[in-house]
Amino acid sequence: MSEDKAWRVPHESWWPQEEWNEEEKTSCLEKIAECGGKFDYVLSHTGPSKGIAETDDFFKNEKNMKELLKDSTVGFNDKVDEMIEYKKWFFGHWHSDWGWENFSGSKYVALYHQGMMI
Repeated sequence: MSEDKAWRVPHESWWPQEEWNEEEKTSCLEKIAECGGKFDYVLSHTGPSKGIAETDDFFKNEKNMKELLKDSTVGFNDKVDEMIEYKKWFFGHWHSDWGWENFSGSKYVALYHQGMMI
């Protein structure tokens, strides 16, 4: 969810489709159930709140975490995170390369510049 979409140009620097609609959420949850909830990797623009807090100290603060949880995409990712088993969750929204140097110690991998090298 782009908080700054008021300053962006629709279909150029912001897209209305960036958030899950209810049909997409339902379809995703059905596919998770069909697959038995086991995956090697998850790739998403933003991560679940646990991953974001692990990779960005700003969100270890309870007040900041409450603000983060207002993002419907993070909320949906949290639901998915609870439902599935996986090796790594890659996400780049936070423009951080934290995950690369912490790759072996975390299942959450925030990538930005270094993500292009994978």
